[in-house]
Amino acid sequence: MNKRQWTLVAGHEMWVKLANKSFIISTLTMVVLMAAGIAFGAWQANKTDTMSVVVTTQQAQQVGERAGALAGAANDHSELSVRHADSDDQARSEVTAGDADAWLHSDGTSWHLTFKDDTKSSLENYVSAAVSTNVVNDLAGRAGEPLDRAHAAMTVSTDVLESSENPGGELVGIVFAMVFMFSSLMFGMQIAQSVTAEKQSRIVEILAAVVPARQLMLGKVAGNTAVALLQMVLYAAIALIGVAVTPLSTMLPSLSGGIGWFLAFFLVGFLTLSCLWAAAGAMAPTTEDLQSTAQPLTWLLMVVYFAGFLAKGNLAVVLSYVPVISSAVMPTRLAMGTAHWWEGLIALLITLAFTVVAIWFGSRIYRRALLQTHGRVSIREAMSHESL
Repeated sequence: MNKRQWTLVAGHEMWVKLANKSFIISTLTMVVLMAAGIAFGAWQANKTDTMSVVVTTQQAQQVGERAGALAGAANDHSELSVRHADSDDQARSEVTAGDADAWLHSDGTSWHLTFKDDTKSSLENYVSAAVSTNVVNDLAGRAGEPLDRAHAAMTVSTDVLESSENPGGELVGIVFAMVFMFSSLMFGMQIAQSVTAEKQSRIVEILAAVVPARQLMLGKVAGNTAVALLQMVLYAAIALIGVAVTPLSTMLPSLSGGIGWFLAFFLVGFLTLSCLWAAAGAMAPTTEDLQSTAQPLTWLLMVVYFAGFLAKGNLAVVLSYVPVISSAVMPTRLAMGTAHWWEGLIALLITLAFTVVAIWFGSRIYRRALLQTHGRVSIREAMSHESL
């Protein structure tokens, strides 16, 4: 018996998948959407936020100009200009007409920003900072206190006890969990549907006479896993290029490491699930019954999805070592800098060990349920039948 027959099946599965028009279109669509998202993000990051205030007094003019100086020094692509109006009515009219974002004025006790409808938090922040600076300067001048000492006393600095390598790690967690779930669900369901369709049409009886059932399953799993991994590598490369050309480039070192870990966990986790998807397809006599036999796997993927970004603290630590769930949780912890590389390696080895068990379990059910066409086969029935 040729022990390499599974490679022929794997090659056939890869060719069928790569030549499938819907697969090509969906992959290219995702690439275009990712490129468009990257371009939009880069445009938004470099877009200048232009703001303007209208004033009617010299004092308000000074506050507005100081706010504009603060906006310019903030290096956040913000610009604030000051317009002068001859009267309060004219100032209100300019705001109503949209010629200015807000009217800056004082009632003698406090300062006010009058907007047309919605407020603008960035404008409020700069004006508030300018007013505070003026008050501090005035009080320090009256008390004879040096201005630099007064400003130092009003400054609040931030420190962290344990720095995170990637402050955008939570967003990365959502992306990892979503990509793993959708890719595993799409490719896994296709594996199960292919197995069920071959069983329902009885083509599998011809295939099983030529290729042993175990190698037939391994070929399907290996071929689809290879294509799924290639697709993930493509998406990862586009994501890294996108980060490199945007202001998020400072995150590139830690993010690239997180993506590398994700690809490793994706490969092992997907391989585990693929064996179970094939078994689920073998237990269903028709495609209509597939939804029932594949439902536990769908639930598992939903758990992986929510655990990928909702699990925090000790729960995240525990789940990062649970096979399959670790495929989304551990890469997220590594991207956020809350786990060491050796923790990722241990979790990966645990998942690899579980993969061996999943391959044995999945192939056992696959072989024993594949040619059972009398109806839906339960796990107990599949495990109790003599090997075919």
